[in-house]
Amino acid sequence: MLYEETLSQKNPCDLVELPRQANNNFNVNDQIMEKYFYTVDELRKFLHHLKKGNNRKAYVLFRLLAYSGMRNSEALALTWEDIFFNSNTIAVYKSIAMDVDNKLYVKSTKTKYRRDLKMDDKPCRFFKIEKTTKESKFQVRDQIKQFKTTGF
Repeated sequence: MLYEETLSQKNPCDLVELPRQANNNFNVNDQIMEKYFYTVDELRKFLHHLKKGNNRKAYVLFRLLAYSGMRNSEALALTWEDIFFNSNTIAVYKSIAMDVDNKLYVKSTKTKYRRDLKMDDKPCRFFKIEKTTKESKFQVRDQIKQFKTTGF
């Protein structure tokens, strides 16, 4: 190196400003946590009640959201072309949004990149059954629209 060969008396790395360490001390108020997030036990109970109830589609949707980390808007935009049964994966590259007239439209995801999410057997089995019984007409966003207007 130039520095080591003493051709220069100054170390050029001394001029580099090191990045500051991020403040990872993000404190979330316990009341906020209780209001907006389920505990693991609460999530299990919620999914159990959905499974016991007569709305299997809601169970699969919420289970998918809880275990995949997918954003709601991404789940709403899923179509059959996004589900790969042979590899149990879901391609996430679009999301759904609402315009000023309260109409839904499909747009690219927040990150603008496609990511493939591994899916476990439970939603995959359900999607296979649903696809064959509904002849590819079922879309997750149809269920959400129904949920928003009628509830469970």
